[in-house]
Amino acid sequence: MNKEELDREIEEIVKIGKLAGERISDFMQSGEPFILHAGTGLPGAAALKAYLQGLSWGKVPPFLSVTDFLYGTLPYAEEKLKVVFFMGSARERNLAVSLISGLEVMNADFIIVTPLPEDPILRERASSESFVSVSGTPDPVLTEIIASSFAGLSYAEKRGLREDMRIYRLRNELASLNEVYTQLLYERCGELADLVSQAVDIDVVYTPFLQSSAFSLYYKFLGLGKKVRINDSDSTLPFVEALSSTVLLFTSVEEASLRELLLRLQKGKKIAKLLRFNTDPLSALIYASFFSRCFAQ
Repeated sequence: MNKEELDREIEEIVKIGKLAGERISDFMQSGEPFILHAGTGLPGAAALKAYLQGLSWGKVPPFLSVTDFLYGTLPYAEEKLKVVFFMGSARERNLAVSLISGLEVMNADFIIVTPLPEDPILRERASSESFVSVSGTPDPVLTEIIASSFAGLSYAEKRGLREDMRIYRLRNELASLNEVYTQLLYERCGELADLVSQAVDIDVVYTPFLQSSAFSLYYKFLGLGKKVRINDSDSTLPFVEALSSTVLLFTSVEEASLRELLLRLQKGKKIAKLLRFNTDPLSALIYASFFSRCFAQ
């Protein structure tokens, strides 16, 4: 993909992501939501969780799979609920139908962030206002991540959770995404290309803030026909010696927690590509997610 094509694609992803983010932010203004995910909706949900947590002085929003919510939370709720559900593909349709039915019984407020806002089965169950569209882009997963980033930042600003230089800097970065990241990817996509082209088995390992970015790469590698495993860095420690070709995503803020993992990778002479991001973890989340476009099909 040449730079002009990449420019156009990312411009469209950012445009649609921003519109979706504004809708999500508006919905959240009346109260903090449960953030739910299923299938390839996980990266978008994880990004929203990271932004709300990072910009709310460490307060962690409820973050659950749909099944966990349906059977572990919804039956016992005593207060009116608000839900943002990230649905990645048609494979999650049955889960979405079950969720909508349960939420309606409980008179809950909800929106569904999805590339399938016109799905006829879902539209029979909920009004058009219940759907936030991320359709019309070449990468719905990345679009959901961008939408969540805009939503989390806007929510923090409107609710007065933060008024500092971090908010100012993140706002400026989001405003210039297409020009910054197209140049970045055009220069750096080759870093992963050799490892991925030669590897049959790949392990994707990530630190907490880069969960959404790691899963976007994971899905992309699966689409390329690779055998892929994915784990967070802490869970990986017991089986470092069993890792295959490894892509490790981490921020400089989290690097101290990786000393043992990095040492064991080196001792085992494992083939590894280290994607280190020396920036704000919330900036790194977006920055790393764009690497999925290196493997656009």
